Amino acid sequence: MNAPWTGGFAPWEYLFAVDGDFTRCDPCSPPRISYPMKGDSAFSDNDIITMLGEYGHQQYYLVPLGAFPNIQPWSNNQRAIIIEQDFVVAMESYRPMPLNTPYNINWAIGWQGALTNGQLTVRLQDCYLVEEGETEDYGIGLIKIRRRWASLPPTRNESSLLIHFPG
Repeated sequence: MNAPWTGGFAPWEYLFAVDGDFTRCDPCSPPRISYPMKGDSAFSDNDIITMLGEYGHQQYYLVPLGAFPNIQPWSNNQRAIIIEQDFVVAMESYRPMPLNTPYNINWAIGWQGALTNGQLTVRLQDCYLVEEGETEDYGIGLIKIRRRWASLPPTRNESSLLIHFPG
């Protein structure tokens, strides 16, 4: 090939045209958003038994739903996301992206992080690269890479419960 991957048509040569600058690794698909913590919204309306009191004088108490420590707050599962997106680059220009690189919002192709009900979820730029996938031959000297970013999940605090009564 005698034309650079940075563009520039070369009529009557081996490479006729390049649509874009393939020396940069750019997205070739929209981002795929998934929620890894699907079970966070499981709600239990069970009463619990807990032990209260000082050491040596502890007693078991029934705690109905809504009374502390049986608050059972809902934990929105859309507070932790994973982004997967495919990228394409010229094989000779490929350099792995460093882990912990923040997601570039310009790669989102219009998605601004809001659901159809208008609630804001995690900001895409708050996701960090956690996996650089294997390279896949895309043909004519190009390769495709799937990259994965993840948000930092919110703190989870699950109190230890001794006994659950059936609901």
